[in-house]
Amino acid sequence: MSAGVVTALVVVGLVAPKGGSSSVHTVDAPAAPTTQLPAPSSPTTSTASTTEAPATAPPTTAPPATVAPTDPPTTVPPLPPSTEPPATTAAPVAPLAPAATSIVTEVLDGDTIVIDTGEHIRFIGIDTPERGHCGSAEATANMRNMVYGKAVILTAGARDDVDKYGRLLRYVDLPDGTDTGLAQITGGYAVARYDSRDGYGHHDRQEQYVAADTGAAFACVYGSATPAKPAAPPTTVASGSAAYYANCAAARAAGVAPLHVGDPGYRKALDRDGDGIACE
Repeated sequence: MSAGVVTALVVVGLVAPKGGSSSVHTVDAPAAPTTQLPAPSSPTTSTASTTEAPATAPPTTAPPATVAPTDPPTTVPPLPPSTEPPATTAAPVAPLAPAATSIVTEVLDGDTIVIDTGEHIRFIGIDTPERGHCGSAEATANMRNMVYGKAVILTAGARDDVDKYGRLLRYVDLPDGTDTGLAQITGGYAVARYDSRDGYGHHDRQEQYVAADTGAAFACVYGSATPAKPAAPPTTVASGSAAYYANCAAARAAGVAPLHVGDPGYRKALDRDGDGIACE
């Protein structure tokens, strides 16, 4: 026990109060002073081990997100029928279909060809020299260069669909738009013929053909195998009641062509195909 505690337990004396019996009064010893330690100026390291929290918290694995269920499609009620008249829209214009083509397998002369179906095609509105006449080889060669082995577009346009020989009457165009019949005229290989001027009826391109005809092929188309000069004025010789025409050019210049059997001036020499019609 410390000295302070012993001192507290010593009886210091008995004091008899006045007018009363004596008794022993025990005076409690003063409480021992409490010694307080000064507060440490800096943190003291404790002997007990302290576990510090890590500076960086470990990554937390989040639970997978829950996908909300997709709402069912919403059914839109049909709109009530409109009382307004429907708007008028122009119908779409269909593209033009490409024209059908045929392949030329043979060139017979300057105005007649054969196509892959075996059909013979006679050009509308033109005439080139016959075989053996001047210019025939040139007209045939020019036509061959334009169409042989190539695709052509055949177009009707004459009064008749076929001629008396069963040949189809057609315009013959190349896919690029070239009118090969007109090319024969402008090149001096053919004349404009077989139209309304000589009894065969008007055809769709007659005016264009006639305007392009310079007469350059006239002598070879209507003359003999010997190249001739431009046609001279018609010579008509009366022989009794009959007329005489030196050639078809003279008959046409006189305005009497074509000549039929029995007509004044008809003779077989002018009827090249022997069908009874001369200078047709």
